[in-house]
Amino acid sequence: MCLGLSLKSSSVGDPYASNTILLANFATDATDDKGHTATLLGNAAVSGGAAVFDGVGVSIQYAGFDPTLFGTNNFTVEIVVIPNNGGANKSFFNTGGGAVWGSNMLSFGLQPPPAKGVYVSIYGVGAPTLNFAAGAPNLHDGSAHHVVIQRVSGVLTAYLDGFYATSTDGTASAITGATNGGVACIGETIDNEYFHGSINAIRVTAGVARYSGTNTAAANFTPVLTNF
Repeated sequence: MCLGLSLKSSSVGDPYASNTILLANFATDATDDKGHTATLLGNAAVSGGAAVFDGVGVSIQYAGFDPTLFGTNNFTVEIVVIPNNGGANKSFFNTGGGAVWGSNMLSFGLQPPPAKGVYVSIYGVGAPTLNFAAGAPNLHDGSAHHVVIQRVSGVLTAYLDGFYATSTDGTASAITGATNGGVACIGETIDNEYFHGSINAIRVTAGVARYSGTNTAAANFTPVLTNF
């Protein structure tokens, strides 16, 4: 499935609008619909309806973000992304502000090719790789893809364009912040795992797993992107 590039930001008709704590579609700028102030670092730019990242020191940070809204509860982080190939792990999103690891932060990103998966790390769990099921699209094919991580009743799962990935236990891992707290970051981690490519949309939902199913291949779904 190759997803289009014309996503528009709208919480109208979204049953989880009140649970959404970060929502950006990069139509003309990095504005977060939930009011967090965006700061573009390095050569980060918004162009052609996407946030563009091209190397070291490039990220977008959102101040005033409250990671305690995650806690040990259900959550969903989803993006529409076009990665560029190469390099080591590439960070999509983290609650550490791209500066200091620790204090129960969440980090979510891309495994480099030829790996076919994403990593999701909550401090205390490590950084397991969630590999996408057979038949899933190639995340490194240069097309736009919808990527999801979520926690449902303690189980961390990932999806690529609706295709289920393996799951891992995240029951005991509270997401309550990061050492430098209060900043959500797109495009880098404290390990300098800078993302190369573009992100068309990101939505972070606390307290809700938007996509049904936890740990069975039958949990595949068709992404509905018009409410991003």
